[in-house]
Amino acid sequence: PLLKLVFQEGGDVGPCIDVDVSVNNTLPLQEAQLIKAYCSLDPRVADLLMAVKLWAKQHGLCGAAHGNLSSWSFYMLTLYYLQVSVPSFPCLQNGGAWDTEFLDSERAAARATGYMGCLPQGSDVAELYRGFFDFYARAFVWGYEVVSVRQGRRKARSEDAFSSLLRLKDRRLHLEDAFTPNNNLNVVLREGRERASDVLL
Repeated sequence: PLLKLVFQEGGDVGPCIDVDVSVNNTLPLQEAQLIKAYCSLDPRVADLLMAVKLWAKQHGLCGAAHGNLSSWSFYMLTLYYLQVSVPSFPCLQNGGAWDTEFLDSERAAARATGYMGCLPQGSDVAELYRGFFDFYARAFVWGYEVVSVRQGRRKARSEDAFSSLLRLKDRRLHLEDAFTPNNNLNVVLREGRERASDVLL
């Protein structure tokens, strides 16, 4: 279970901070370390993740409780886009072989060490941001390919790497969780919400 709280600093007029509380669950720690490791590669990674998330929130497309993809899902979409569009951008999990490295902050940081500065020098965040939308609107084949940060390369849903992924026969967006290979992150999408994402992209 996940308890979602909002902390408002300075009473009613201060900024709000979303807080998620979970007990005896190490998965969020792994997820946080994975995102932190990717963000350490280049400052533009964090900027792009935030830009895509803010776009999704602004258009009412983010929030699993409302039948949309979660923030985590949009992080996966963004990192996968970088992996398959920028030749020098790495896959830190190596197909899942390195998943346990992300249970420890020092080991997770070590996984990223050899890839610092992997984004092209001439690409600013605005260019990467436009590339994100162009990739999912024109290049990505919805219903055929699987978004997989764990694999880090373009693969069809029929490949053995996704044999345990749930709801794979559905002709829709397939989005593999980075640490739970059988978890298709599309399960939260209510009817019509996936179509809304498709149209806006």
